[in-house]
Amino acid sequence: MKSFNSKNNRAGAVLVMTALLSTAILAMTALVVDIGYLYFKKNELQTAVNAAWLAGNDRLMKIKTENPVLSEKNKESIKEHIVEVMKFNGFEANGQNRINCIIKDDKDLQISANCHVGLFFAKIIEVDSTTVAASRNTDSTLAGTADILPIVVPHGITKWNNDNTLSFQFFSKNGGFVEGNEYIIKPGQISDSSLLCQGITNFTATGTLINSEYQRNMTYGYTKSLDINDKVNLGSIGFAKETEEAIKQRIASGTQYTKVIVPIGEISDEMASVCGYSADVFPIYNLKNSDSNSNTIVNAAKITGFAEFELLKESEYQRIGSDYKNGDEGTLGKIASGQIRGRFLGYLVNPNHIK
Repeated sequence: MKSFNSKNNRAGAVLVMTALLSTAILAMTALVVDIGYLYFKKNELQTAVNAAWLAGNDRLMKIKTENPVLSEKNKESIKEHIVEVMKFNGFEANGQNRINCIIKDDKDLQISANCHVGLFFAKIIEVDSTTVAASRNTDSTLAGTADILPIVVPHGITKWNNDNTLSFQFFSKNGGFVEGNEYIIKPGQISDSSLLCQGITNFTATGTLINSEYQRNMTYGYTKSLDINDKVNLGSIGFAKETEEAIKQRIASGTQYTKVIVPIGEISDEMASVCGYSADVFPIYNLKNSDSNSNTIVNAAKITGFAEFELLKESEYQRIGSDYKNGDEGTLGKIASGQIRGRFLGYLVNPNHIK
């Protein structure tokens, strides 16, 4: 009888321990879910802040071209625009969610935001909510990042092949540029002038692309506002000479001019319909200009993101080799006339977070 009670006691103890462990495991699992949700909300907030910083900095640069010294009215206009962009990206300021904008020395824009996040399972330990924060500013390491290059790069890896052809591979849904890696931003001159493989962009209007206007925008940056889903015109003219001169001048001018913003884009829905291809399998490089009297294709692409790169001079190119076809193998192929390469610094707006 004593033996029976001993076994029964042990069984009961195991049940109690199992119950306690199960509760602890469930609690930990629940907390992991909340932590994952917080991480998601923080990334979401950072994306909104990045987009707002880009839009606000664009507005600031545009105003400064006409008014080098910003008035209080100018600053208020920039801040209102930032609030609008944040709202468009799902963040609205209220009693719990706050946006703080500072414009220092009429050139350095600083944005910070706090977002109140309600939790699900953490309530079992009496934590109903918490706050996530995100910020972006122009500091000494990012000087010059307000300069937007007048080109559009598709979201993927561009390479030159052994047979002197261009190839492109889209990133996967969760893939993207890798920080610190070198990429071709503009492929350079090719023999088939009908192909839009240069990615040259006429952001301003339909009609003829002007060499001097393109070179000026490539050298000093495109100053007009660009936003997600904006339609842009693409040109089939390479402007290799103008590109080389502009990049040479940027590099010679110092580090602050080698930090640039490059719009990321894909063919527009209209162009995809005309071409009969889906935008996610048909890069802008493969568009052809059917109008022999024009060197631009109207509304050819739409902006899906923005990335920061540090421009590299040709002597710094490292990713040259023979394995170009499959994946990001670390080789990009030949150096063509008018080619631009850069080291990826980070996303301002990641296309994968927009779709």
